[in-house]
Order: sequence, then structure tokens, then C-alpha cells
Amino acid sequence: MKRYHVILFMIVIALVIWFVISNSNDEQEQVEEDLRQEDESLEGVAAFWTFDEGTGTTTVEARSNQEHHIHYVFNNAVDKPNSDPLWKQGISGNALLFDGYSTWVSVDASTLDIPEDAMTIEAWVAPRAFEWGNEGKLSSILSYHNQEENQGIQLGVFRHGAWSFQFGTGEEWLEVWADEEFRLPRNEWSHLVTVFSQERNEVVLYRNGEQA
Repeated sequence: MKRYHVILFMIVIALVIWFVISNSNDEQEQVEEDLRQEDESLEGVAAFWTFDEGTGTTTVEARSNQEHHIHYVFNNAVDKPNSDPLWKQGISGNALLFDGYSTWVSVDASTLDIPEDAMTIEAWVAPRAFEWGNEGKLSSILSYHNQEENQGIQLGVFRHGAWSFQFGTGEEWLEVWADEEFRLPRNEWSHLVTVFSQERNEVVLYRNGEQA
């Protein structure tokens, strides 16, 4: 049986952060209420990474509270001392620096409740550069696909800041591209949203709240 993984292989990404702070017993009820609201806010969410750790080689998926290893080329270096992945300031809190090839997070897809008929994917990205994309391939932000078999989904970036959501139906591979005016700027945060609905037979892209 084939085993699939969801791979986060992004340029730079940071998502919303949740804070619960308590310093006294008097605040316990408020803390419990905050936790309850946090749990409710994640209902219907398949996976949610904040990348707010700031240090280390692991990151926590907030929905399941599972810790995932950050793959980094210098975790087990050969010609230099080992070093942790690079972290930067994010849109809120910290962010993990992905350069497109040396850093990624891989998650066993069987541990996630990934819907097939409708989904929304959100990401904050701030690319420093754009790869050429040999053979028309995207630099993945999120990858859960097998294009040769026309299966799965992929959100990614292309040359000159173009970006696209692509998916397979089992019979064909389909591509939806953002309009040219909504290309990604370099070294600047952009909020990307992809909304997919099988019932409405549509995919809608947004950048910073505007339909792209």
C-alpha cells in the first residue's frame, strides 16, 4: 500500500499565533475559557502550523498538538558543525525560513483528516527569490500530490512571482493561476488563500484579501 505525505516545502511561512498567559489562580477561569475558544476555533481545521517556535528542529501542529521534525540539510552536517534550521521574524511572532530546497517539513497524510470535496488552504509567504521552475514545475508551498497519476493537490510559486493551485482528478491534472497583477512581491509578506469546492466546481485564489 502506498504511503503519502503532506510536505511543507515553502519559501517562508508563518501563520496566526494563539496566546494563553496565566500568572495566578484568579485567572484560571479565563484561561479555561480561552482554551475552550481556541479548541472551537480549530474545529474543521485539518492542520495548522504557526512555526512560532523560533529555535530548534521541531515544529508543533496546533490541531493535533503533534510535534514534527524539521528536515534541514545541516541537521547532520558533513564538512561543518551541525546547526539548526534558520528562524526569522514572522508576520506575527516567529517564522521558519524555507529556501526551497534545504528545509522542509514532512507529515504522514494518514494522520490528517484531509477533505476531498471542499477545502481552504491559507499561508503567509515572503519569498526572497523565485526559481525558474524547470519543466514548468512549481516551487511548492504545500505539496500532497502525484502529478504522474493525476492525484492530489499542490500550492506553489513559479518564476517572476507567479503562483498557482494545482490538483488531480484521477483522470487529468488541472492548474489555476493567479492573474499577473497578483504576482508575489519579493521580501514582502503576502497572505495567500485557495478555496476549492467540488460542489460548485470552482477554485478561487486570493492574495491579501483580493480575488486573484
